[in-house]
This record gives sequence, structure tokens and C-alpha cells, in this order.
Amino acid sequence: MTNRLRIGNLSSAHQPVGKNLNNEETTMSNLNLALEIARLEAKVDVLINLVSNLNVTHNNAPPKVEQPLQLNASQVGVMRDMSPRQHAALQLLIQGWQNREMSELMGVTESTVKMHVKKVCDRFGVKTRGQAAMLGQEIINMMPKEDYTRYSGGFPPDWGGSLSSAAGQDDAYYQLYKPTRI
Repeated sequence: MTNRLRIGNLSSAHQPVGKNLNNEETTMSNLNLALEIARLEAKVDVLINLVSNLNVTHNNAPPKVEQPLQLNASQVGVMRDMSPRQHAALQLLIQGWQNREMSELMGVTESTVKMHVKKVCDRFGVKTRGQAAMLGQEIINMMPKEDYTRYSGGFPPDWGGSLSSAAGQDDAYYQLYKPTRI
């Protein structure tokens, strides 16, 4: 219907300027122009339908099943090569503990805690404790609980979240991070 309206609207006003065309030539020119417009409109309609169908299909598509994230060998190796004290420091970093709080819990000096934090950062290849905490949390979340417990020397993956700053020797896992020299 749109095409008919446009064809009907073509008149002698659309004739090329300065040319004397007879009525038959004008009609043919108008028809050719109308056909070209109709072809272009049809192409636009097809494109609009395609885009509309893509949106409908996309919105009604079944949700994608996310593939579980897989640990790579270097991530497993990092966790396996860390000492139990480094695992304790990592979990406390993830919980946002400061060096002073960690030193009180672990019964060591702040310098010792700084050394553990630095070793954790070095193992992950990062410069800040925040970066180490983020990477450590990602790896712990991807790793099966039993594997993490084995690699950490006995810490469960949620150990750091279950502590209060006053736990110390009352902590069931104190033997894993207690100071070696008293």
C-alpha cells in the first residue's frame, strides 16, 4: 500500500528539469522510479524483519549453560607450593585482615606476616595484597574443597571467614600456623 501511495504521488513535478518529455516517457520514468523505490523498501522491510527475528529469537532462547571454570596446572601448582602459613595469610588477606591483626592471630611479628604476604604475592605474580586476595579467592572458589584442604596442609577453603581476630590458640587449625619458635 505504501508503494501505491508513492507511485500515485509521482507527478510531472518529479520530471527532470529542462527536458521535454512526452506523457508516455514521463509515465515510464515515473514507473521505473516507483519500482526502484519499491525494491529499496522491500529490502529495508526484509532487513527490519531479520533484525526483529534476531531479537525475538535471542530473547526467547533457552539460557546458556555456563561451563564450569577449569583450573589450569599453574594455578594448582601455586596452591600446592604454598606453605600452610602462606595459605593462612592468603585466607586472611581475602577476608581483609591487616598485617597487625594477622600477627596477633598467628603469634608472630608483623615483619613475619609481611614476609608471608610478600611470598603469596610473588607466587601469584602480583604486586598488591588486593590483587593476591582476588586471584586467591578465584582459585579457591574453582578448586574442589578436598583438593584445597590437601594442598593447604589442612585448612578448609572457608577457614578465614570463620575466624574472629581473637581466635589464636582457640582455633582448631592453630597447629597449622603456630609459630615454630616460642
